[in-house]
Amino acid sequence: ETGEILPQPSLSEIRDMILRHARLQVEYKGEFIAMREMRKHVAWYTKGLHGAAKLREKINTVESYPELENLLTSL
Repeated sequence: ETGEILPQPSLSEIRDMILRHARLQVEYKGEFIAMREMRKHVAWYTKGLHGAAKLREKINTVESYPELENLLTSL
């Protein structure tokens, strides 16, 4: 509306949004399906970030919400 370009979200904001998204997915679809679907969503959330490729490699092995949370909080 104003033409102002907003700043990119911070790493902590991205992490918080991924975890919120994952919690909602777990509630809606169950942990097994949610974690597999979150693998592609995390790739979208982190596209263009420094070190995103290594993070995606690790994310693709995540099987549970606590694993995802531990991985993302270690960033």
